[in-house]
Amino acid sequence: MKTKILAAIVANLFAGAALAQSATTSTYLDLGVMGTNVSSGNKAKFNEYRDMRDGVIGTLNLDRKWDNYGLNLWIENPGRDDQFWQIQGRQYGKLKYTATYNEIIHNFSSDARTFYSGVGSSTLTYPNSTGYPRASGSTYVPDPLVSNPNSWGTTFDYKLKRKDFGASVEYQTDTPWYFSVDANQEDRNGIKRLSSPSGVCLDKAVFCGSSFGNIVELPAPVDYRTSTASGEVGYNTKPVNFTVRYTVSQFTNNNQNLVWKNPYVTSTNFSETTTQAPDSEYKNLAIQGAARQLPWRSAVTFRGNYAKFTNDINLLNTIGVPGHNVVPTAASYQNVQVLPAGTRFKGNIEYKSASVAWTAQPTAALDTRVYYNWVNKENYSNELTYTDPTGATTNTERFTYKKDDVGVDLGYRLRKDTKLMAGYQYTVLHRERIDFDHTKDQRIYGEFKYSGWDWGSVRVKYQALQRTANFVAGTEGTSAATDQTYMNRYIGRYDANAKDEDSLRIVLNTNPTDTLDLGAEYVLKTNKYKPAYGGVILGRTKDTRDQWYLTAGYGARDGIRLSAYADIEYVKYDSYHRNPGMGGAAGSFDPNTPPATASGWNWSQNQRDRNWAIGAGIEWPIQSSLSLTGSLGYERTDGTMEFASQTNSLGVPFSLDQKIPYWDTYTKRFANFKLTYKQTPKLGWAVGIVHQKLDYKDNMFLNYRNVVSSAASGEPSAYLTGYANNLSYSANTLYVVGKYSF
Repeated sequence: MKTKILAAIVANLFAGAALAQSATTSTYLDLGVMGTNVSSGNKAKFNEYRDMRDGVIGTLNLDRKWDNYGLNLWIENPGRDDQFWQIQGRQYGKLKYTATYNEIIHNFSSDARTFYSGVGSSTLTYPNSTGYPRASGSTYVPDPLVSNPNSWGTTFDYKLKRKDFGASVEYQTDTPWYFSVDANQEDRNGIKRLSSPSGVCLDKAVFCGSSFGNIVELPAPVDYRTSTASGEVGYNTKPVNFTVRYTVSQFTNNNQNLVWKNPYVTSTNFSETTTQAPDSEYKNLAIQGAARQLPWRSAVTFRGNYAKFTNDINLLNTIGVPGHNVVPTAASYQNVQVLPAGTRFKGNIEYKSASVAWTAQPTAALDTRVYYNWVNKENYSNELTYTDPTGATTNTERFTYKKDDVGVDLGYRLRKDTKLMAGYQYTVLHRERIDFDHTKDQRIYGEFKYSGWDWGSVRVKYQALQRTANFVAGTEGTSAATDQTYMNRYIGRYDANAKDEDSLRIVLNTNPTDTLDLGAEYVLKTNKYKPAYGGVILGRTKDTRDQWYLTAGYGARDGIRLSAYADIEYVKYDSYHRNPGMGGAAGSFDPNTPPATASGWNWSQNQRDRNWAIGAGIEWPIQSSLSLTGSLGYERTDGTMEFASQTNSLGVPFSLDQKIPYWDTYTKRFANFKLTYKQTPKLGWAVGIVHQKLDYKDNMFLNYRNVVSSAASGEPSAYLTGYANNLSYSANTLYVVGKYSF
């Protein structure tokens, strides 16, 4: 009764004119309880994108229809961190409106801890131990408060919560014209991880040349808001349609700077500033349309787009810098100006794009498509010049590119059950980069489909891509012994490097009997990268992907249904690198130089991922009112990383060759069973149990410690909070839900 009253109230709000008409209501309510026990491991990983806490769960679907009006209300998991609310209404052929509220949770890591206070704010600090800061010029000794994790008093969770409010209205006139508007506001709040170098010399005294060591893991506040509004006008008939849409969006961040006290500076209270996402604005104008019913049963479609991103930021003009070859003291560790005071960055990036395509069917057997795409990115942001503490200057770089893409697709049906397809695509990409300023891709494919067997069908597709690239770093550096930029001649970044790509896909589906379905799919893809200079690539040289996917399904009419799948995948990434040592020796920065000393040798890196997944499902109508559904699954990923270096004249490797056995390796098991009982035509019940277990191993997290000490000095070189530590978990969920239909 209460649900029918609610339906009437909502209907009065949105469709009062329809009250004189007859109405029908279709409503159901799911209401139940859920209990979850995470017996071991990481609760955050188990709840990564969902709310599985103990408590009430439910769904309400209210659907009310009049002769000319319709109204739907959907509520899912109200009050939980993944709740969803939506109301939709329409006057048939005239008006449509929607309002939604959606919450999405992302749990990264729970029970993290730190020595900082102020977590969740834009300032992180901590009280000094007695005797700190130490006297200026004294030997570095870490503060016991921060170097002993047992004394850290702040615990928190890394998580983000998104709240999304939206509404839209569309009105169709009595002519082909229609109009629509929509608005959306998304708020993101929580704590994310930032890792920042401290700026202090690696050994706290002399060696400042390394980018590794002396880092701090920081809990950074997130308080974002994105507000978006759009308007659209369109014209729609069978022969012609087009739309024009304009969108404006504003992003604001209430914590654009994170100020944190530097724990590696013990001679003074010194704070660093780490910048976060700045406020920005986005505007977009999009036009698209189509003309149909042309000769040869053809149609022309087109699309144009203009987008602009802007921001205006007051930049930090100083950085904390230690003196070289001295113990960092109050006098030597200080803020140094790198930009004039009041310098602002005015970001201004524009995207323009256009595309046109012509499709036709000249004969009943022939399909054709010709297309052209164009994208242009321009960067009108102001350039900046930074002056480092030594007086050297660095200019910022503005990235731009232009992409032209043209292609043709052909399809020819030899007979009703046999079709051949082929295509060619030519892409030219011009970009501003220090290595490859433009590339040309030529892609061809051929495909064969056959469905003439009574028991099944087959599909085979082969595709090849050849990329040529114009390399502009072939003259970098002046000396292979002393100039480290000389090595840029050999670095081939795989996203733009010349390569040959081949891929093959075979799909087989078969129905041996009326109750049995079988399927098999095989995919092979290889990329072989080509040296740009000197016959050697420093970077990725090859990657390969092999995948098998098998499915089976059995279903007796009005009886039990079974399904199963298996997925096997092998992925390999091979790369080659150079260790120039400290430089200074002949050929230190030239990978073609034979290894003679530790000042210059090459090494390889080979990553292997082996993935398996199997699963089975059941649907069993035990009785007319009782049924069982369930599934079982097992996933496993074995990742390894192998390193091997060149050897000296005695055959001894310059570096310890090793194989890392756990490189993003995990095993996941799950079981899900639900028993459903229909007590009456309106009332039903469901009882279910879900088991999930994740075992995760990665050498990066083995023997995890909050304070990582330097092997050489024994002093802290990293302060960590526990982010992503112990991702394994074992969890069981039990739920009981009743469903009542009105």
